[in-house]
Amino acid sequence: MTGTVDQPALTVEEARRISAPLYDALNRPREKDVSALLVRACHADYRSYHTNEEFMTRDQLADVFRTMGEIIPDLAWEVVDIRVLGDMIIVRGEATGTPVAQFWGAAPTGKSFRTMASTCSLSVRAGWRRPITLKIGSRRSNS
Repeated sequence: MTGTVDQPALTVEEARRISAPLYDALNRPREKDVSALLVRACHADYRSYHTNEEFMTRDQLADVFRTMGEIIPDLAWEVVDIRVLGDMIIVRGEATGTPVAQFWGAAPTGKSFRTMASTCSLSVRAGWRRPITLKIGSRRSNS
């Protein structure tokens, strides 16, 4: 995919600006207005897909982020790499944190975790706002 005369290719700098509110919402989410940040990052008809059929709306995702912030008060996401392919943004991020309550079925141990996830956003020019989360090479480690 390449840009056209009417629609130049998306730059990495634009991709960083577009995706910044989403990743801001993921960093210590209990301390922020997650809904307002997601409104800046995602259209009202946003869908975060977990499978080809199952998805969450923007409001449902905001609830998940807030819940994660309660469970992992020090949750931190770092954008490790960001790429652009035509009008698609691909972000590789790394999350760290220390759960203080049950998280993904595991009781808190006082140990922190580190995991990686990649996200892909389609149709940025139509509004970035239709991301699909891909857990490619996801890893977890306790430290």
